[in-house]
Amino acid sequence: MAEVQSEYQMLIKFKEAKDKLFTLKEQATEAQKEFDQAESQLIEYLREQDKEATAHYNRIGYVGLNKPVIYASIAAENKDEALKFLRSRKRGDLIQKTVNSRSLSTFIKELMEAGRKVPDCISYYLKTSARFYAEKGE
Repeated sequence: MAEVQSEYQMLIKFKEAKDKLFTLKEQATEAQKEFDQAESQLIEYLREQDKEATAHYNRIGYVGLNKPVIYASIAAENKDEALKFLRSRKRGDLIQKTVNSRSLSTFIKELMEAGRKVPDCISYYLKTSARFYAEKGE
């Protein structure tokens, strides 16, 4: 049978979980910075040495350079030209019409706040969340 908790106990549990999440996110951000810096230094070193990998070390292993990954994007001011280019190369399959979910959610919120009907073709849900307000001096 589930233990019945008081409002106070639930508040304490909520605050502790929130604090733990914040701390872990900060630690993850810092760890990512450290990793990125170490990776960058190692890649630079290997490139300067004209190597594809480090030496193999017992009980540690080695690092090899991967083939670079390309991340392409199209600036808004170049969109028409880029779409024309893609179509000319028979790559219209890369072109997709999408609706940004955050923008759509904002629009639906505006409709609802104005008392207007949300069309049946658009689904939505309301998610309630809780926010912790610390006492002053905490």
